Amino acid sequence: MKKLIFSVGVMLIASISLIDAQGSTPNITARQAKQQARIARGLNTGRLTKPEAARLEGEQKRIRMEKRMAKSDGIVTPGERKFLNMQLDRSGRDIYREEHGEQALGL
Repeated sequence: MKKLIFSVGVMLIASISLIDAQGSTPNITARQAKQQARIARGLNTGRLTKPEAARLEGEQKRIRMEKRMAKSDGIVTPGERKFLNMQLDRSGRDIYREEHGEQALGL
C-alpha cells in the first residue's frame, strides 16, 4: 500500500513538472495561486463583496487565458512573461484596492 501511494505521488509530481515545463512559468503560477487565496480570504472575511470577488475572479480568468495562449507554442518569450507579470501586478493592486475600499472600512 505504501509503495502504491509513493508511486502515485511520484507520478503526480512528474506530470505536474512536465505540464509546467511547456514554457516554465513557476513564478507566475505561484503569484496566481497567492492572488486566488487573497480573493478567497477577502470574501470569507467580508472585506470583499460577492460582486467585487466576481470581478477580481474575472481578471484572474483572463490572466489564465493569456498564460495559456503564451504557452501554446511551447515557449514563453521574455515579452510574454513581462506582460503576464504586468497583468498580475495590476490584478494585485485591484485586489488591494477592493479589500481596503470604503466597504472594507465600514464607511
